[in-house]
This record gives sequence, structure tokens and C-alpha cells, in this order.
Amino acid sequence: MIQERIRAHYRHHLKAEGRLTTKRSMYVADYNKQTGSKEGVKLFDCPPPTEEIKCFILNNPRGIEITGLPFDKMSFVKPEGGSESQCECVIYPEENDETSWICFIELKYTEHKHFKRANEARKQLHKTQAYYRSKGIFGEKNTCYLLASLPQQKDPIIRGMKNFLRENIPSSLDEKSESNAVVIRVCNSAEILNHNKLLV
Repeated sequence: MIQERIRAHYRHHLKAEGRLTTKRSMYVADYNKQTGSKEGVKLFDCPPPTEEIKCFILNNPRGIEITGLPFDKMSFVKPEGGSESQCECVIYPEENDETSWICFIELKYTEHKHFKRANEARKQLHKTQAYYRSKGIFGEKNTCYLLASLPQQKDPIIRGMKNFLRENIPSSLDEKSESNAVVIRVCNSAEILNHNKLLV
């Protein structure tokens, strides 16, 4: 369902360099921000080649087949030209239906406690999922996970960012209802439980 609808509205996403389908865990890293190279977002199904590359990890202990599509500046374009704001990638289970999960990930690299970056990530995630939702690529019964990751930060800082967003941006976290299932988290990893749910 999801892939067929992407093909109907954003066919070029399925041809993206770096697209990955795997039954293993998926690692998401932005090489641009870490190395200064023009390699952009990379998806791996094993840890990155060096420990210096920090990433988000979508753990997949049950071996569910998943697909990740990296986004770049040409993934979403304005009618008048130029690129729209977007997150790093989308990931979804290969076998999916009206109740499957879909996950959007944005990475922010900062060595300091920087709440503004977490809020920027939240905005990019909301915009990207809105492009897909407006085309009917996923519906109201699909749980949509918006995951902001700060790979250079450890748990105490991540918890502080969650609290900051919760206190300063009403309804920015835990936005979930039966009619519009959206779960927003600041985290550096999540786990696939099944085709319908992630543990975040």
C-alpha cells in the first residue's frame, strides 16, 4: 500500500540513491553534517564503518522486512521551483496495510545542549509527513512516528530536550488520537515490535 502510493505521487523517491530494504536493523547517518562531504544521508543495515559516524538506530530484532528512503534537496520541490524543507528519511515495513506504522527521522548534530535544534527537527518532521499525508500515502489509522535524533547527545540531554519541548511547545510530544495517530519523540533509537508498532 505505502510503496504503491509513493510510486503514484513521488516515483523518484523509490529511485533514490541509497534506498535500502533489509530484515536487519537500520542505521541512519547524515554524512554532510559530520564529515563535510556531499554524500548526504546514508542508510546502513550494519553499524557505520567508523565509530566517529554517529547515527540513529532503528532496531529490528524480529527481522521484519523494512524499506528506508533517504531524502535530499530534490525530494520535495515547490511549484515555483526550489526545495521544500524535509527530514532525512522515511522508513516503513515492506508488508503494510491501513494500520501499519510509518516513520520519519530527522537528525541534528550538535555537541551542546541545544533545544532550538530539537524544535527545528520537529518542524521539519511535521512538514515532511504532511507532504505524504496530503497525497494519501498513509492514512489516519497508520501510526506515524516522527523521530528527532541528536546522535551526539546522551540520554540525560535527550530527556532534557523532551521536557523542554513538552513545556514550551504544547502538544509537541505524544500527539496521538484514534483519528490521527502521530507519535513524536526525541530519541536516538527505537525498536520495531511488529508491523503496527514501534517501541520509542
